[in-house]
Amino acid sequence: METFRQVSDRFDTGTAQAYRWFVFFVKTFAGKIGEYIAWPPRYRFASVLSKFDDLREHSFPNAFGAVDGCHTAIKCPRVDSGSWYNRKGFQSLLLQGICDAERPFMDVYMGWPGSTHDARVWKNGPIYERLKSTAHQVLPSNGHILGDSAYPCDTFLMCPYCDNGHLTKRQKHFNVVLSATRVVIEQAFGLLK
Repeated sequence: METFRQVSDRFDTGTAQAYRWFVFFVKTFAGKIGEYIAWPPRYRFASVLSKFDDLREHSFPNAFGAVDGCHTAIKCPRVDSGSWYNRKGFQSLLLQGICDAERPFMDVYMGWPGSTHDARVWKNGPIYERLKSTAHQVLPSNGHILGDSAYPCDTFLMCPYCDNGHLTKRQKHFNVVLSATRVVIEQAFGLLK
């Protein structure tokens, strides 16, 4: 994270001009957010499912999206600074994203401190509320989102079996296929970074 003074030095401009460019960028992007980050309309549901199906020879059935959290490094706030340290040892803001098979984000939710567990962010996010109350409008019938082991399994969220060393062959296969399909969210975050 850099100050406006550092940015203005890097681009050989005044601090005020760097600030004006920043505000212009944020306002422009915020005004177009629905063009870049949007939940698919009902008429595209079949297409989204089909693209997940075509991802791999053995894709996870009825996958509609993949969810995960990503830590964005920040300068530590003065208030409650300990909350911003994540399990990786740096201060961060947690970004939760859901993407489709082609990796564009369909939903993002950001703002929680880095120490917050992915499951808590998920359960407090607006998409969870929409899925809980109107899943039939948000997802195709039998469609679901794929999450990793940090997320709680639900009718609309499929997660791997907890590997306690006693999984059956079928459960291990389930985990492998789910993980191979949900890797798109890891790739989406990689492209974002």
